[in-house]
Amino acid sequence: MGRNGIRSFLLNAAWVDMRSKQTLPARLGAAGIAAFLMIWPNPVGAQQLRIGPTDVGGVVTSAKGPEAGVWVIAETTGLGTKRYAKIVVTDDQGRYLLPALPPGAQYKRDEYVEPNAPVDPTKDKRFNLGFYGISVNPNDGSVWGSSTSGRGWIVRVELGPNPPVTALTEAYQLPPSEIGIRGMDLDSKGIAWAAGAGGNLISFDRSKCRIRNGPTATGDHCPEGFKFYPLPGPKFDGVQEALGTVASPYYVWVDMHDIFGLGKDAVIVLDNQSDGVQAFANGKWVHLAVPYPMGFFTKGMEGRIDDPNGGWSAKGLWATWGGRAPLHSEGGMGTTPYAAQFQLRPNPLANAN
Repeated sequence: MGRNGIRSFLLNAAWVDMRSKQTLPARLGAAGIAAFLMIWPNPVGAQQLRIGPTDVGGVVTSAKGPEAGVWVIAETTGLGTKRYAKIVVTDDQGRYLLPALPPGAQYKRDEYVEPNAPVDPTKDKRFNLGFYGISVNPNDGSVWGSSTSGRGWIVRVELGPNPPVTALTEAYQLPPSEIGIRGMDLDSKGIAWAAGAGGNLISFDRSKCRIRNGPTATGDHCPEGFKFYPLPGPKFDGVQEALGTVASPYYVWVDMHDIFGLGKDAVIVLDNQSDGVQAFANGKWVHLAVPYPMGFFTKGMEGRIDDPNGGWSAKGLWATWGGRAPLHSEGGMGTTPYAAQFQLRPNPLANAN
């Protein structure tokens, strides 16, 4: 079993050159000859192939040189099925490339080093990143979270069939331009959205990552996955860049089912120092204000559909308000926490159904 939980087999007695240095047992060859599959780095073959970080590729050679027409198989039993395999045939130069097996193909925790130990490229590494926000990807069941450690992380956990023993983690650190992260949520496409403590709405698209795991996945390995959207509103004096918005966000909630009416996957940002919340939909900001009492600030939001056929009045967003010192808000002594409902009429004069 290799580092990616993939067993590679060769159907004749030849030598296989690959990027990692391992020795794996091979099946019987086509002529009934027992062989060993030697995995050995070949700089020439590796340069000729564009091998992704989770792909399996290389050159099949024998004493006569590169072998064309050889079957190369990668298989796993870690997907909950008896067997899953991909098969390719080498080209006229003996080259082959097997795309990565599906997520979760490893489902195996290898030998690892502790969080404070140096990275060892031959071992896994245990992370100590607690979640501030948490969400589940509706497409593959992976668990995502935001961590406030350092300048902030987006973390993805593949649970496997027997968590936590089989749980595998990918951790992506925010670029150096950011100063922190708070809550996060996922949209229907599996894109993560998070509240940047410095005044940005942050998105992270894992599908854009050229590297997701392996010895070079040390945290700053996927800057291409991040995008930043400055929140509207005033900035602190002397701040020109995107950071520094006064209304720094605390949490986000994604309207995956278009409950509110701004469109599927509209992102609702919960502001500090705000009289409402900010919605980011179709690339534009929409401010949802709570006129009274002034200083509305919520730390959580959820959508509710009472009747899927009832139109706008049968659904809406709900949020709580209750600061640590509500008596300092408008209303003064005796002010108590409350719940606020947000509904969007299709036009100002629309009546409830």
